[in-house]
Amino acid sequence: LAPRISLSCFLCVRRGRQQRGSMAQFFQKCFHSLRQCCRRFAACVQGSPVFCLIITPTIFLVLWLIAIFNICLARLLTAPGAIVFNLCVVWLLLRLVVRVLVFPGSIILWRRNTEASYRAEMSKQFTVHLGQLHGFLAECTGKPQVAGASMGIPTIEGTLLGLMVVEGLAKNFRVQQRDQVKFTKDQTLVRQLVQGVDLWLKAAKVADRRSEIPLNDWLQRQSQSVVKVPLRHAVSSTPLAEDAKAEAGACMERLEQLIAILNDLQQQPDDCCSSTRRFLQVPTVGSLHQLRAELMVRYSGEQYWVKTSSGRKLDAVFIASTHGESKAGTGATASSDHTEDEALKPSLDMAGNRGPVVVWCNPNAGYYETMAYESHWLDFYLSQGCGIFLFNYSGFGRSEGHPTPGALGADGEAVVGFLRRHGFTDILVHGRSIGGIAACRIAAANPDIVKMLVADRTFSTLGKAAQYTFGDWARKGLTLSATWADNVSNYSQARCYKVMLCDPKDATIPDLAALRTAVAKQVLRQAMPCERLVLEEEKVQKLAEAWAFFETLVSVCEGDGACCDSKQCGNCFPRPMLESKRSARQPVVGKPASESSEGISLEIGGEEDTHRLVPGQKSRDGKRCVVNTQWLLDHIAFVRLTMAPHVDALRQALDVVGTQFNAGGLTLDDALGGRSEAEACEALRCFVANIQVWGSLGTLTGPSGELRSSGFPGIDMDTEVFLIKGASSGTAAQARRMARFAAEQTPDKLDDYHRRLARSGVAHVRREFRQHLATLRRILEPDAQQEDGQLHSALLGHLGEVENFLTSIYRFFKCVDVGGVDAAVIPPPPDMPDLLGNSRTRSSNSFTTESPSDDSEESRGQVPSKPAFERAVAGYVATLRCGHNGVLNEGELQHLAIHVRAAKFGKYADNFSASV
Repeated sequence: LAPRISLSCFLCVRRGRQQRGSMAQFFQKCFHSLRQCCRRFAACVQGSPVFCLIITPTIFLVLWLIAIFNICLARLLTAPGAIVFNLCVVWLLLRLVVRVLVFPGSIILWRRNTEASYRAEMSKQFTVHLGQLHGFLAECTGKPQVAGASMGIPTIEGTLLGLMVVEGLAKNFRVQQRDQVKFTKDQTLVRQLVQGVDLWLKAAKVADRRSEIPLNDWLQRQSQSVVKVPLRHAVSSTPLAEDAKAEAGACMERLEQLIAILNDLQQQPDDCCSSTRRFLQVPTVGSLHQLRAELMVRYSGEQYWVKTSSGRKLDAVFIASTHGESKAGTGATASSDHTEDEALKPSLDMAGNRGPVVVWCNPNAGYYETMAYESHWLDFYLSQGCGIFLFNYSGFGRSEGHPTPGALGADGEAVVGFLRRHGFTDILVHGRSIGGIAACRIAAANPDIVKMLVADRTFSTLGKAAQYTFGDWARKGLTLSATWADNVSNYSQARCYKVMLCDPKDATIPDLAALRTAVAKQVLRQAMPCERLVLEEEKVQKLAEAWAFFETLVSVCEGDGACCDSKQCGNCFPRPMLESKRSARQPVVGKPASESSEGISLEIGGEEDTHRLVPGQKSRDGKRCVVNTQWLLDHIAFVRLTMAPHVDALRQALDVVGTQFNAGGLTLDDALGGRSEAEACEALRCFVANIQVWGSLGTLTGPSGELRSSGFPGIDMDTEVFLIKGASSGTAAQARRMARFAAEQTPDKLDDYHRRLARSGVAHVRREFRQHLATLRRILEPDAQQEDGQLHSALLGHLGEVENFLTSIYRFFKCVDVGGVDAAVIPPPPDMPDLLGNSRTRSSNSFTTESPSDDSEESRGQVPSKPAFERAVAGYVATLRCGHNGVLNEGELQHLAIHVRAAKFGKYADNFSASV
């Protein structure tokens, strides 16, 4: 009993010493942090004393008021009641913060920031064009030009643009007046000046030889004339009429005032108060009201109010198709007083089928008004024979309410219900980014009238998008604030034609959180066990560890500067013990115990001993050290010395797998690079799911945005050129050829092409990797078999994991017989340009051409892709290369047009002629 008591007392004393030591370390860290905070505060006081003197008392005052309020609240509600009240306030503040981050467009500051961007750009452009008009009038009247008003030598074309600016602004202000917009003092002044200039321009005439003609008509003739006459000679031969010349001075004064106002809007105020006041007030030029009026003028839009089930009113605009009755550019607009209970304009009130219409769901920071100048989507859908219905979510722009994921879905259903009640039965829903919430819900809830769904760069769940973009803390914040959104279930339930637009390198919504990845995983879960590949958890974890090991090893070998191996892994003997046990010829890495601490000491007894360094030692229990990523970082000098002759061969082997092997355009290097172990394992599962469902791309985007070939066998040049540049690329003959090619393409053909590329690609990558692996094995295996060759042994083991991964996918494709051809590449025509626009010759090597090997299964002919996934659930994918906020190029738009044609929507519908 006595020894046990003594042992217990000894353990308690030692535990107490450890606890006291940890407590001392804790207080030491706290003191160090406090000292750092004090130093930073002192630096702030020295840099901005006035600011700190104002902020510091304000913070203490707010804290004092909060404390007094809580004391009074505790007396009124008791202490538990005060705690509950404070928790509720904190939760509401968290909800407000989440709303600002998830729906920034609903915040007035974001709206002002958007308007400020348009204010600066529009003022700059208006100043240039009005300056040209002012210079023209100065030439006509012979008066000198005011400094700042002239923008270079005036021309006929520049003068016409100035006339168009004045006419457009006059129409814009009339639409805003009809829309009952309240103008500010500056806007009222600009409106009066513009109206005065517009009246003079409409009444102004020039004295031709025979008669007087309107100034606008004369300028149009001069611009369309074959013989270009300088403006000064044209004005001298055809002067202004006497009446117009008499009032030209007043018009020039108005233009000078307008240009001065516009120049002032471009300048940044000197003091902070003026800058803040300008930012918070409605801008003179570039407000959402002006953008909405411009949209209605340019596209003959009609504004309506849509009521939701909860009574909120949504601001919306309908733009009729150019194939229908309402033609773009007529300037016909509807009053903003229209509600769904009142009589509508003829374009929405005609009996029968109203024709196809697109419901556009904005991104989280967007307003439909901005599409007046970001009109690529409007132009695309109008060219497809579709009308467009734009609306702002609750809390955005003039729409009432507050945005939540549930409110977005309810807003979308209210819009579709509005269209249903007015005769629209063919609807395409386009959800952009967070607009996918509304779009997927609309498509799932209205299968009878929603014919097509376009999920444009949207996410699977809001939590995953926050987690993989900002971190796990963001996902937890969304959970605490009860902000959830799941697009996967609604997308899967929708039974219309579905297509997902996605960029594999989207920085805002990573591929791990993209909708296409979640859909691929769900489709595989519904497939037969023999028709899907699911890697075991152990294999996934080993491959993730192997890739992290390779990244660390390559970064260590390519690092610059001196390193210090002051650390040792936990299983190694202490360095003094190593020194006592080493032989005379054994090299020393690091600082020997008897030497000074400056620099690194490295002694090598002979060439044959260069691989017999620290890893040859054993731990105290006789086990070898574990060679992992931490071990590499702890023995940097040794790793560089040992792997220097082999790092180039290793990099070549890894580049074959990391930069060529891709799943839907996402390479393995992009999927696994720089991720934690848990995220890397999830990325591998997503990678395997995407390559099975969506296949691989033949052309990839490099780190700096350049296009490069994946090097896969079976790449078809016509398909790649069409997907990248569209059918109108190259010469006229090439454009006609590509147009015929585009007319023959179908979504199923493109999907089958990408899935066959995945099959031939994995066989090609596996074959290339095994060749590099054989070379590395011949070099490293002799040293790995020795007792002290643990680094080489670990490296070969990780390379074997990569080979097993490739073999698993290779055998899966071979078993299910996905089909395809290997390198039997269809030779491109001699006149077909390559992806970079250069003319192709026989010596061009933009795409790899190799003959199928004897042991490859790709030598068989094309067969239908297997397994056949249910497109009603999976839909289709169109890969983009423009990022999250970029504009689609011609090839990407034509790829989407193929899906519109396959869905028989818009001008491709059977009853399109009758409906319009």
